[in-house]
Amino acid sequence: MINKKKIIFAIIVLVLLLGGGYYLIQQGHFEKNISTNNITDVNNGENIKLLDYEKGAQEILLLGKKWFLNNIQEDGSFVYLYDQDGNIKNKNNAIRQLLAFRVVAQLCQQGERQFCQLHKRNLDFVFSNWYKTENKNDKKIGYILYNDTSKLGANALFLRVLLNSPYFEEYQKSAQEVFAGIKYLQNKDGSFRALLVGEKNLNREKYLLKFYSGEAILSLLEYYEKIGDENIYQVAKKSQEYYVNEYVKNMNYNYYPAYVPWQTFSLFKFYQKTKEKKYAQAIFILNDELIKIQDQYNYKGRFYDFRRPEYGRPHSSSDAIYGESLITAYSLAKELNDTQRQKKYFSAIKMDLFNLAKLQFCNSRNKIKAPTQEMCGGLQIRAGEKFSRVDSLAHTFDFLFSLYAQNLLK
Repeated sequence: MINKKKIIFAIIVLVLLLGGGYYLIQQGHFEKNISTNNITDVNNGENIKLLDYEKGAQEILLLGKKWFLNNIQEDGSFVYLYDQDGNIKNKNNAIRQLLAFRVVAQLCQQGERQFCQLHKRNLDFVFSNWYKTENKNDKKIGYILYNDTSKLGANALFLRVLLNSPYFEEYQKSAQEVFAGIKYLQNKDGSFRALLVGEKNLNREKYLLKFYSGEAILSLLEYYEKIGDENIYQVAKKSQEYYVNEYVKNMNYNYYPAYVPWQTFSLFKFYQKTKEKKYAQAIFILNDELIKIQDQYNYKGRFYDFRRPEYGRPHSSSDAIYGESLITAYSLAKELNDTQRQKKYFSAIKMDLFNLAKLQFCNSRNKIKAPTQEMCGGLQIRAGEKFSRVDSLAHTFDFLFSLYAQNLLK
């Protein structure tokens, strides 16, 4: 008579073996030598040097700068999206354009004069097409209006554009108006409303705030650093306390990778000012969770977990900002002499740099030919697809700016 327990045991073993094989097929079979920064593909014995770190970053920057110069449009905005054949798509997105405008402002601020002209054209475009003002509660507020909608995230990012401008003195009044608009969207408990203008949808707004809340807090802190008004700091702190509770203390219920970077950037500024452990602990909790979805085997360096499709498809813009988040966490780990986290984060950062280089059109590490010369310097949205979107390059520049700011590049 057949023993049912043995049959069940055999089935379980078979399922585990097949599952393990499937996982290896999905992930690839690689061994990593962290001490030499090499990855060895066990299947074919190829030994891949991650990057000549300095040269790799410099190549991305050089090509990216050429993209900005070649893709400024007559109206002062950038080409938003190229399709796989190199055609410019008739689409746009204010938030993603503003990410690029801020990068150009910083390049101008750093003394690259050719980008100052682009920066002025970006500002002219915003004030001519998107910037609006009105009175709310007897105060004049400023905001970005795009497609009949005004989003907290767009307003926060525009404030960051102004704050990074070498011509900030000319735009102080506008900065004050945008700040007033952001403050207007803050609730008494410190939480934000996602929309100033537009159709309200609570579920949609809850999702949007995973991005916008951190963007808003960061913009407030940068505004405080610029003009030194303690009232602005208190507005930012009120919201940060709310979202630490929402996204860190209640992470098991609310976790979503996209909120990690923006919260990390703002939390790090609070830590720098106060040296309070709670901010450091929050940064480590968030980034220790984020790093779990970095692929170290198949598409090395990208951030994607096929087992968690609710986190979204892989995207080069995500790869770049997640890497920027880890740079911030690495800097904190270094300050606190947390050597274990330093090694873990720095290894992930270098993998990410390798990944981004491979996604950049015309980069020596990208084997795919750019459909048009104008696309050189832009990034594929993901491996295997030739679509290229402006925010992927903008986030990659922010990633590289952070590497330099934290002295991880010379």
